[in-house]
Amino acid sequence: SSSSAASDVYKRQLQQEQGANRLEENEERLRLALSAAGLGLADIDLQSGRLIVNEGYNRILGRSLDQSHETLSAALACIHPDDRQHALDTFRRYLNNSVRKKPGELYQEFRIRDTANNWIWVASLSKLVAWDDRGVPSRMLATLTNINPRKEFEQGLETAHRETNRLLHESTQARLALLGVCLLYTSDA
Repeated sequence: SSSSAASDVYKRQLQQEQGANRLEENEERLRLALSAAGLGLADIDLQSGRLIVNEGYNRILGRSLDQSHETLSAALACIHPDDRQHALDTFRRYLNNSVRKKPGELYQEFRIRDTANNWIWVASLSKLVAWDDRGVPSRMLATLTNINPRKEFEQGLETAHRETNRLLHESTQARLALLGVCLLYTSDA
């Protein structure tokens, strides 16, 4: 009987160790996947306003990689003034519409200040993952992606499109002027 109890204790310890090993392996896979995708991750406690962030989040913002805590208010204060109100309003609508129900994801693009005081474009994809007993959102996970290269490309396309339209307009004006001269010349002949 005592050997059976010892065997049960041993089995439970073995199961706990195996569970802990699987958890560590899954955490490592997640770290590798986030790193490979260039994603930052923030785990947001909506009740306290505390964020726990990963190395990718810090890398995007040019911070020390070992900085793991931040406040929601500090993170929101880093958003570009021209983007901040829209981002806050969208965030609040998402939270208000998510009381007592499982929401979709919240996708936003905005500029954020990095530690070198540069504005970089980021995409944030967030999802509520926990609610309190009253159904009020209490925890959110958010990924952060640097989309500066894409925004610069889009801006280059926009500039090229404007220049193309300007050249087409000038070309049309020149052809019309030439046609006018030709018509004037042929009517005089």
